[in-house]
Amino acid sequence: MSLPRQLSELKRSDWISLATGLIALIAVIWMTPPEALGWSRIYIPLGLWIGLTAFVGVFPRASIAGHAGLENVFILGVYLAFDVELAAWAALSSALLAELSQPLWATWLGVPRRTVLQAAVHAASRSALQVFSLLASVWCYRLVGGQVLLSSSINANLLPLVVLAVAHFLANNLIFAALLRIEGQTPVLDYFRRNARTLIWFKLAPLPAAALAAVVYQNLGVWLFAGMCLYLVAIMVNVYRREGVRVGAEKRVRQLTSLSAISGVMRASLDLPELLEAIHQHIGQSLDARNFYIALYESDADQVSYPLYYEGGEKQHPKPRPASGSLAGHVIHTRQPLLIRENF
Repeated sequence: MSLPRQLSELKRSDWISLATGLIALIAVIWMTPPEALGWSRIYIPLGLWIGLTAFVGVFPRASIAGHAGLENVFILGVYLAFDVELAAWAALSSALLAELSQPLWATWLGVPRRTVLQAAVHAASRSALQVFSLLASVWCYRLVGGQVLLSSSINANLLPLVVLAVAHFLANNLIFAALLRIEGQTPVLDYFRRNARTLIWFKLAPLPAAALAAVVYQNLGVWLFAGMCLYLVAIMVNVYRREGVRVGAEKRVRQLTSLSAISGVMRASLDLPELLEAIHQHIGQSLDARNFYIALYESDADQVSYPLYYEGGEKQHPKPRPASGSLAGHVIHTRQPLLIRENF
């Protein structure tokens, strides 16, 4: 698909993501001091932090609330080991690196490859999410007297570190929930209400490890820290593979449970509307069924009717239409499944 056509198909939420990503980039450049050229002495350790942060961003743990990885932990670790300017660049760079490397991992991860424009949209929203979460949490940390660990001990920063973790958790998830709302998905309050336990266990609980990562870097030096990074990478790959097996097994169990429930409804009632609603309800437990329909084909009139039709989670009542020239008609006439990889 040509770039002009891809641009014409961008949604309002995509343009908002690109705009927020650009604002995040401008903010990071603006806050970077002129003496940034003196950072050459820490290019190697900072590169290790960025590479590790990008890696754990590519291999997150799948959860109900999206993806819960260790990306936030290492971004805060960069702040505690260095300072906010370097942490902001690390957040920005790791988000870009994770998205640009997505095509390399897509097949192994079992996810669809993104186009260049799709990768740009995701990288922009991800960069904005990480940068603004970092800045908000650092502001709260400094407000209660927190300092970077290179100039003070953990004991002297215990309360500020708790504030840093909680502030980052709240800022990160509020921004993420707002982005979901802009895309027309889950309202903010519903997002927190449905995913509260998962968010606490997989996004808040690991954040205190940022201080541990900073202390390890501070006391072990660059090369021992590099060894620790490789060790963590190996663990993440192993955990991801095992998690993939478990998630696949759970998905299969849900599918079999849904089929069994639908069979039970068919035995209990022959009422067509009730049966179709039951199918929609149980499929929605395994797949996103906000846009979903069941079509019935009338061969004599060569037309398709829709006894059940949901669009954006709202029930609709479209009129019957000719089968020829429609996607449903194509599937019916060819008797073959149809997979559409891109919007058209």
